Amino acid sequence: MNFDQVYEKYLNGTATEEEKAYVEAEIAKAKKLSEIIDSLEAKRVIESADTEKVKAATRTMKKKFGLRAALISLLVLVILGLSITVSILGYVNLKAHNAAEYDKQECFELAKKCVNDHGDVLSTDLAVVEWDRDLRIVNGKLSKAIYVYEIEVRKGTVEYEVEVNSRTGEAVIVDVDR
Repeated sequence: MNFDQVYEKYLNGTATEEEKAYVEAEIAKAKKLSEIIDSLEAKRVIESADTEKVKAATRTMKKKFGLRAALISLLVLVILGLSITVSILGYVNLKAHNAAEYDKQECFELAKKCVNDHGDVLSTDLAVVEWDRDLRIVNGKLSKAIYVYEIEVRKGTVEYEVEVNSRTGEAVIVDVDR
């Protein structure tokens, strides 16, 4: 059999089972010969190399592999730490979300009511200027996490910063800018 012709059929997928077996056997022989040649070549190189050069190369390789292993270990630790942090944050956010009795709009209304109740003059001209939702851990327990809305409400020319607990609905003025 002509190997080149059979190999072309093998590559095209048109070879018979006998031709496939022939090509695969020839490839296996070539690989084995390559391994033998590489092994003999390596032995000759090692035998002819200067002992000090081999020792120096070995030390260099050990340093490189040691540094590579240390960097990989560090990377694994960083990834592990990030995974744990993300898991904890996900758990805490879920607990806070499940504990919330008041949504954002309800918290806005509670903040406006708190501002209106503060002072002598009632006003219908109240506007939410800015807001933010913070995640807070209660008494150091992750399972007691809550959302607290920090809402700035403008009443006339005065701005009030109000914190509203999304679990209890408690609204407290924490700052007033006149």
